[in-house]
Amino acid sequence: MKRIGQLVCVAVILLSLASTERRPSGPVVTGLLIVLAAIVVLTVRAGLHRTRGSSAPSYEHARLLEQAESRVGRPLALLCPFTLLAQDLPGESWQGRQYLWLGLDEDRLWLLHDAHRHPARGHDPTSRWLPRIGGVWDSMPRQGIVLRAGEVRGCDQLELSWPYAPRLIVGRVYGPRDARRRLAGLLAADQLTLRAEAEGRAGG
Repeated sequence: MKRIGQLVCVAVILLSLASTERRPSGPVVTGLLIVLAAIVVLTVRAGLHRTRGSSAPSYEHARLLEQAESRVGRPLALLCPFTLLAQDLPGESWQGRQYLWLGLDEDRLWLLHDAHRHPARGHDPTSRWLPRIGGVWDSMPRQGIVLRAGEVRGCDQLELSWPYAPRLIVGRVYGPRDARRRLAGLLAADQLTLRAEAEGRAGG
């Protein structure tokens, strides 16, 4: 876009030169035509680049979603990159960095290995023959989940608790903002369902 702006400035200068002459000289006309042609070419290329950039992520996400569904054996409502930072269970506490994928179906929350990321090294070149979505790391029921979420530097930090399990996991969800908002909305709805059931039992 910067180059197109520079060419437009050159075209304006050439047009001003041509307007001062009754018969614009050949070099001025030729230069103006070349600049206008270059502007058209760069504009078309920029449009193609934007089109490819917008379609490639959706195709890649569809491919990853198909991989994840083949791992869990059921359709998923959504899939997001997830970095596990900590988890706490009775008699066991862990902190570190585990690269995973988080998926939701109607009943369960799924955590799947990211086969191309190593907990210590980040990207793992030795896994180039593996599909991006690895095997199931863990899964938990959506029923009984309690959510605490907040946006942090382009991602969402989630604290997911199952008070009746009991279990707590803490991590960060990445990906497009609308996908992260949808994930938070679905989990918040699960929490509201749990609260309504508890209030119903108390009232009964």
